[in-house]
Amino acid sequence: MRSHASVPTFLAACLLIASCGGNGGKDSVDAPVDRVGEDAPSVPDVLSDLQPGDAAGPDSTHADLLPDAPGPDVPEPGCCEWGCVPKPEVDPAQRKFALSMFHFNIQYVVGGLDADTPDGGTLSMCGEPCLGWSDDALHDWYVRKVFEPVLDLYLGHPGWTGTFEFQGLLVDVVKARHPDLLEKMQQAAQTGAIEMVSLHYSDQFFEAFPRHDLQLSTDWTRKLFQEACVPLSGVVFNQEGQAGEGKHRYMKDSGYGISVFPVNLFKYYHWQEPRELLYSDRGVDVIIGPDGIDLEQLPPPAPLPDGGLHVTWTFFDDGDLLAYPPSPYLAPFYTDEEGAKNMNDYRVKLEKLAADGYEISGISNYVAHLKAMGIEAQPLPPVLDGTWQPKDTNSVHRWLGGRSVVTGAANERDNTIRTWHYRSRTALHAVTLLSEAADKAGVLPVGTAITLDDAWRHMLLAEVSDVTGITPWMGEYFYGVIHTSAVDDAVALLRDELLAALGSKHARVDLEAGTTTPVDAIEQPPEPLPAEAPIEALLDAPSREASTEWFGGPELFTLRLKFGPSSDPSGKDAAACKVTLSFPRYEEAFIYTPALAEDEVVRHEMKDFTFQLPEVYLPLSNGLIGLGNDWWVVKVCGKVHVAARIPNTGEPLIQFVDETADPVAGDSWEFRVFHGSKEDAIALARATNTHPVVEF
Repeated sequence: MRSHASVPTFLAACLLIASCGGNGGKDSVDAPVDRVGEDAPSVPDVLSDLQPGDAAGPDSTHADLLPDAPGPDVPEPGCCEWGCVPKPEVDPAQRKFALSMFHFNIQYVVGGLDADTPDGGTLSMCGEPCLGWSDDALHDWYVRKVFEPVLDLYLGHPGWTGTFEFQGLLVDVVKARHPDLLEKMQQAAQTGAIEMVSLHYSDQFFEAFPRHDLQLSTDWTRKLFQEACVPLSGVVFNQEGQAGEGKHRYMKDSGYGISVFPVNLFKYYHWQEPRELLYSDRGVDVIIGPDGIDLEQLPPPAPLPDGGLHVTWTFFDDGDLLAYPPSPYLAPFYTDEEGAKNMNDYRVKLEKLAADGYEISGISNYVAHLKAMGIEAQPLPPVLDGTWQPKDTNSVHRWLGGRSVVTGAANERDNTIRTWHYRSRTALHAVTLLSEAADKAGVLPVGTAITLDDAWRHMLLAEVSDVTGITPWMGEYFYGVIHTSAVDDAVALLRDELLAALGSKHARVDLEAGTTTPVDAIEQPPEPLPAEAPIEALLDAPSREASTEWFGGPELFTLRLKFGPSSDPSGKDAAACKVTLSFPRYEEAFIYTPALAEDEVVRHEMKDFTFQLPEVYLPLSNGLIGLGNDWWVVKVCGKVHVAARIPNTGEPLIQFVDETADPVAGDSWEFRVFHGSKEDAIALARATNTHPVVEF
């Protein structure tokens, strides 16, 4: 029998908020030993001759472990790909465009409103009304009550094109349980009624994790769309509007051509600066959206014909805000009348625009028209990693250490769950390489590929943004716990099976080289010697007993921090819960590795920005940030994975801030601090986080 509990309703606080978080466990299975991630006492042990660009191509994605399907360039027989979708004729005289970007997130409430708990029970978000609203039930409601009505609107108006962005998981749900809706999706995509946009299988917070995971997710998504005969556009927008130059490089490498860059993120870095019609960055076209344009003449160097250019964005938001504006958190209280009225009002709006000469256009078509008009793409000004509502969420911080502002914020544990994710995905990556070694040796156990495929699906689901923000409720946090535990269970099972098949007691897996080496024993490295602090690092943990210790030197140091329980074990005292570590910053520049570009470091001068706020936050997916004067900090992402705060006024600092630090157990953080070259700093970050050596 399943146990069942309910929690007090806090729906009023969740209205119109992108996600409502919780408390959960830490490590569950016998974890692999990450030698470099644990101790790196000397430079020669860690650093290599790796140069920027050596790993410019996508990491191995083990696509053969995904469900049988054609590769990205091999469509199913009879399926129409993007190239054969009919496109509107490009008419340089067309001067009016009505654009849209519907962000459909079937994982809006991950785990459902009647969520599973790690102990096998369930937890209801709103008591009796939410009972039965499981993850699957909410998915079914979403595709029928949120997604389908908007799809029908565009199918009912030939000549109109809408732009829909959604994760591959939605395709999975529709294929499995809604075949009639799949036929509509095929018709809409193949006729050009909808420009389908998708980059990831799960709405992952991919800026926090190695590129490998998004590449796997992207490859999987493309196969799903091809299997479903739903042509996929080359346009990219994605969960939480995550964007940056590393994503643009990733798009170019992965065959995507047009980035829709959130206007609020652009303003976050270039407040009140004029914006161009079309940009280029890292080899892809970039438009700012939603950015209305009302020009009587086109600016140079474009021609200046009569008619100018007039662009309106009819919709750029979560798709449910049109079909069901109160939010999926209130799905049990949905009425068809509310959605119908909203849809009718939107239809009338588009009909009026069409009558006024506006082309109800997809993004690709609009960019093609800009180029036909003679608009030249301008270089995108410097931008950093971030999200689409940076003022409201402190950009990425809300998902990596930032505290929510609603009831339940005291239960959030961002660092607890995200460091767990990082350790688990690293172990899974290593065991995947171990399976490749067994396959090459001809001893791969039956069922291994299926188990790996299932484990990676759990990992991509666990990395979803909403387990740590914007305002997660306990059921959403449990969603992350459950899926990560499933990964750990699979890793433990596969590790033992594969070692037995290979006849090895232990194995050393090098994620950088992609190699597996049998070893007789796992030797514990010597404990590094204590050292004097090479630079000042200040830990602020009000009401907690805390300590800092330095080890190593003379170039590479390890900094370990410990802090105990808060004076308020409930976590409700936000000030007592917060923990901050501050490093000095020696140069007025951002020196860091952008997400998805973990083999490079970029440098942007602060003077080249006009900031909206006095601070910015960066995710540091490989942990690396430069302090200046050849000093570098690498957070050990399996132990501390909160965003870096960089004030752009006042004190020259780089800070790591966790407003959700465990008030009962406390925590321990670990950093590498290095003085040396950029190339060696990159190698250190890779060896510590994205490409370590893992020993089983």
